[in-house]
Amino acid sequence: NLKECEKIAFHDSGIGGTIPTEVGTMAKLETLDLSMNKNADGGEGLTGMIPSEIGALKMLKTLALFENSMTGSVPSEIGLLSELEVLYLKKNFFNSNLPTEVGNMNSLTYLDIEQNRFTGALPGEIGNLGELRELIISKNFFKGAMPTELGNLPMIGNLAATDNAMTGQIPDELTNLWTLVKLNLDNNLFDGTIPGAIGDLENLAIFTASNNKRKSSNGLSGILPDSLGQLSNLYEFDVSDNSITGQIPTTLGQCTNLVTLFLHENQLDG
Repeated sequence: NLKECEKIAFHDSGIGGTIPTEVGTMAKLETLDLSMNKNADGGEGLTGMIPSEIGALKMLKTLALFENSMTGSVPSEIGLLSELEVLYLKKNFFNSNLPTEVGNMNSLTYLDIEQNRFTGALPGEIGNLGELRELIISKNFFKGAMPTELGNLPMIGNLAATDNAMTGQIPDELTNLWTLVKLNLDNNLFDGTIPGAIGDLENLAIFTASNNKRKSSNGLSGILPDSLGQLSNLYEFDVSDNSITGQIPTTLGQCTNLVTLFLHENQLDG
């Protein structure tokens, strides 16, 4: 009896077609893993949209649909999944706005929608996800400002937003994220200065914001903050291909774990 089923896993099994609406009747389902069914032999894997009936799966904790050929929008009903911990939609063809209801999934710890065609502004409601550890939205078509509400994520360790069309300044509120280890903002259209309080990110190991000087954007500008020297765990720092001016702060010499430093294609004095 599928209504008693707690786990469905057809990972890398070559299945195709669409997810049937009847999935919504599996009230005890905790794991739905239909990932990696798009293969090198030409198989598309799953196609079509996520059915709105997915919102009936009140016990679902893992939804993994990555590496398929799914399209359309993510249904707003996904916000009804209050027990969901992992939402993994990487490498599909979803091509709409991310629904604001995603901010209702209070148990979510891992959200990866990399390499799709999501567009519009990133919803500020993501800032409601108090358990979120990883937010990966790279390689989409998100535009507009990065929501200041992301500064409300008390557990976040990895924030990757590369290869989009996001504009405006890097929010100062991100410097509230003391748990942050990786912050990747390359290949966007960000401008303005690097937040002066970046040194408050005591666990930060990787910060990259290269190649924001493109299209209509001059990229990041202003000086490199002296507070960078407070980042004792900093391993990689890359702000190449921007419009940063001034001198390289001597405080960077305090970053004894720094291995990779890329500052080229800016307007630095020395």
